[in-house]
Formats: sequence, C-alpha cells, structure tokens
Amino acid sequence: MEELSTLETAQILELSEDVVKTRLHRARLAVRQELDRYLSAAVNLVPNHP
Repeated sequence: MEELSTLETAQILELSEDVVKTRLHRARLAVRQELDRYLSAAVNLVPNHP
C-alpha cells in the first residue's frame, strides 16, 4: 500500500484536506469498534481456567 499524505490524498480524491482527515478519523474509529466487538466475542469463547 502506498502511503500518501493527506494533501496528496485530497488532491487525488478532489476533496479538502479537512474532509480527508475527518474520513480517516471516522474510518479508524469504525475499525477500532469492530475490533473491540470481535475481541470481546473471542474472549467470551475462551473457557476460564482454574
């Protein structure tokens, strides 16, 4: 994956840098929430060991 700056991304997508930053922030939050749900479900599947 190429690492682009927010400016480069904004130019390619024809968006403002602020919009790109907002979308990245929201995407990271969504990924974090999904990982939290996944990991919480996985922890509940592991039996307790004495």
